[in-house]
Amino acid sequence: KRNSNQLTLYSIVSVLAAVIVLWYAKHNSSLGRLHIWKLSWQMLAKQSMWHGIGAGHFNVQYNHAQAAYFAQHSLYTKEAMLADDGYYAFNEFIHVGIEYGWWAGVLLLCFFAWFIWQNWLVVKRKEGFSFPLVYILLLWPVAISCWVGYPLHKPWLAIMAALLIGLLAISRMAVLRHWKN
Repeated sequence: KRNSNQLTLYSIVSVLAAVIVLWYAKHNSSLGRLHIWKLSWQMLAKQSMWHGIGAGHFNVQYNHAQAAYFAQHSLYTKEAMLADDGYYAFNEFIHVGIEYGWWAGVLLLCFFAWFIWQNWLVVKRKEGFSFPLVYILLLWPVAISCWVGYPLHKPWLAIMAALLIGLLAISRMAVLRHWKN
């Protein structure tokens, strides 16, 4: 129990340290992403639960939202200078929610929660080196990138992530059967 609490604490501290370092190392880029996230959240708030704007339509709708935003705000601010043509929301959960509807973004978040739960099971049961652990380690970079980038827009990476999730699910079922016996 103590080791798992220490691992959790070290993980949280490491993530916070990485965020702080990246914020200061790429300050202007970070401010630009904050602007994109702010407008993307406004776009998401306007979406219905079941219908999004459609696959591949984010860029056009984002540019309309940005034009409306700057029609009401000054063009002579740092935010305006950092604003860019947004092809992606730089957050897969928000992007999927905008293009397909809230339900799709929530479904993607559920996959992420399931992934975190699988991590917790591996640590809790002290399974050691196993196939589920390998799949989890290979999926972590994709999972983290989903919060600040657009990794699932790269077909080869999306296919690899789907394959690893499937393998993780199959291997977890085998581990659970083993633990029951």
